[in-house]
Amino acid sequence: MFKVINVFSAVIGLIIALLSKAQNPFLLCFGCGIFVASIFTFIIKKHAKYLLIPFIIILGGGLFFFNKIDFKANSFKVDFFDASDYQTYLQINYFNQDTNNIKVAQGEAVPDLGLNRAEQINFIFEKDPLLIGEEMILTDYQATEQTVEATWYWSGDSNFKRIIDSQYLHIYDPVKNIYYPSTEHAFDLSEMINFYVIDTLSNDELLFNQISVDDLYYQTRPGYYNFNSPLESILIHDLEANDATNYDVYINGKLLKQEDSENGWYCYVFSDQVDVIENVMVVETRPSETNFSINLLQPINIEIFTIESEPDPIIIEKLSLYKYLGSINKFFPFYDWKANTLQTEYSANEGELHIENNLLYLVPTGITPSLKLMTPPATIEALGLANYKSTILFVNIFSTVLLLVFFIGSSVFLDKYRKILQKNLNKVENWVKNKLIPTLQKQEWRTVKPFTITVILFFLISWTLIIFPLNNNGLRIVLIVVNLLLSPLLCFYIFSNSKVRHP
Repeated sequence: MFKVINVFSAVIGLIIALLSKAQNPFLLCFGCGIFVASIFTFIIKKHAKYLLIPFIIILGGGLFFFNKIDFKANSFKVDFFDASDYQTYLQINYFNQDTNNIKVAQGEAVPDLGLNRAEQINFIFEKDPLLIGEEMILTDYQATEQTVEATWYWSGDSNFKRIIDSQYLHIYDPVKNIYYPSTEHAFDLSEMINFYVIDTLSNDELLFNQISVDDLYYQTRPGYYNFNSPLESILIHDLEANDATNYDVYINGKLLKQEDSENGWYCYVFSDQVDVIENVMVVETRPSETNFSINLLQPINIEIFTIESEPDPIIIEKLSLYKYLGSINKFFPFYDWKANTLQTEYSANEGELHIENNLLYLVPTGITPSLKLMTPPATIEALGLANYKSTILFVNIFSTVLLLVFFIGSSVFLDKYRKILQKNLNKVENWVKNKLIPTLQKQEWRTVKPFTITVILFFLISWTLIIFPLNNNGLRIVLIVVNLLLSPLLCFYIFSNSKVRHP
């Protein structure tokens, strides 16, 4: 019977290996492993014939799960020499209109980039805004029946703290030119001071709006923005894209000329040379709403960008695609573009490319320069997967050989030391029958307390979480340490709550 099984398994293994045509590492190594193990079993016999079926199951399962790993790229990284305050994104456009285009941030991993389905990929370098609306404070406010005009101001470093964060509110007297920093001359904020703002409407009706000290801010660490080249223009992005709203921009107290606006973007040009921004004032004018008051006035929802006449280049050393394996929290290289290949395989949008000292210089001409791949993305995926073929083949061969060595070694070991092992097993069996079982039968267990049940459930759940994979490796380590320390104490606690029943 065993001879028939050996011959049958050897034939099956050989057929599987031939079907692989040396192109499928899983079938090749699985078939060769079965064939070699069957031949060895036929020669040695004895214990090898009992280990053959478990060996085939373990070999097939191990190779199957390894080869199920998807090695396709799912993340990317840009090695900057100088990033010039730009955020980087990978934009993927697909042929299928039903498939949503995706935008991936650097260091972010997605399930599948789908380069084989992609029509085009672009690496976008998105400039960070100089200021956002929340970094500006309201300094003036006027309302009529038709319009609302709010003046938003920034001066120095864009760091404002709530006044309530300080214990005292200090006062500057412009008439006497005296600053009152001492506690006896300052307002104690524990008194919950409130302020009032007057709303003047067209019908001369006065409304007094109370503002809590919690909603007031004061500026800290004043400073300025310095630029390496004169500013060319200022761009304002209205995130609400309200065409009925208009913005007047003052830089260092001078009104800028508005050049054009489109889809929520406003462009303002400089008439004089400006290298330093000391303050920014934006006057927002929009239609008035019914029963509008300052309490309804929300912080300005804009982003402000600067365009220099000679912007600093984005200097790139390398651009890489990666495969991220979350189970082991590792990034594996998939495909690289060095500076010279970037220049030949990519075209620039809102930017100009040139090479210096083996580095790619992308000189921005807008706030979102990008690199567009001119070759099909599927080609890049095929080249990246080709880099893994040798590694995948090596792991398959190494795993198969390792299991074969273990299979052969186990068979030889069992044949040589069978009598000794059998003798020791008999000793263990006798100890269990004559010592352990009678001792447990003599135990008289007390009533199980709710605390004991809770502790046991905690350990059962903890060990279950440890055995099964966790995305949070830190939590896994903590659970292992806690369980290793407390498990012996749990056993001692349970047995200490029992007593031996004497005959």
